[in-house]
Amino acid sequence: MPAVRVDKGGATLVHRAHRLRQFSITHNKLEPIYRYCRPLIGRRRGQKHSTPPFCEMWIGISAEENAKRCKPSREGWVTNRYPLRELGMTRADCIAWLLEHYGILAPKSACLACPFHDERYWVALEQDSPEEFEEACRFDETIRFLPGVKGECFVHSSCLPLREIDFTRTRGERRALTRGQTLLFDGGEGVCSL
Repeated sequence: MPAVRVDKGGATLVHRAHRLRQFSITHNKLEPIYRYCRPLIGRRRGQKHSTPPFCEMWIGISAEENAKRCKPSREGWVTNRYPLRELGMTRADCIAWLLEHYGILAPKSACLACPFHDERYWVALEQDSPEEFEEACRFDETIRFLPGVKGECFVHSSCLPLREIDFTRTRGERRALTRGQTLLFDGGEGVCSL
């Protein structure tokens, strides 16, 4: 799970944030697809990878994304294809195509509580979808103390509980407040607080 882990330095007050090992693509996306496809195409459990039936998996990685993400399948019975890259379609092209053919504007897909979301995503989620923001907060609380992980885990890179983050402040301001530092111009109305 791509969460952020923080080691609290105890008496030294040194906090270090670390990303947990990411395995979401294989573990959370591809494995369930393989499990679903096996019986669908008639593959038996334990069957050799080099024997039919085979499967072609189309993966939606657009033309502007990193080509390193386009890897061959780890399963011998699955052939990965990347049709958006083959057609040279960017994310903008996909949005335009969906709008033209189906009249829908599809949002960018990602897990609800992905730690790779930027500040704009969290602000929009909190304002436009309070139920989903609440779900992300509950997930953030659930992963706080994971077995086998030293330190606390958080969804947000600030290593603060998602529910407690003041998104009206900049990252730098939040970082300073977390360290117990006062903000120079935080007296309100443009008045120096010193």
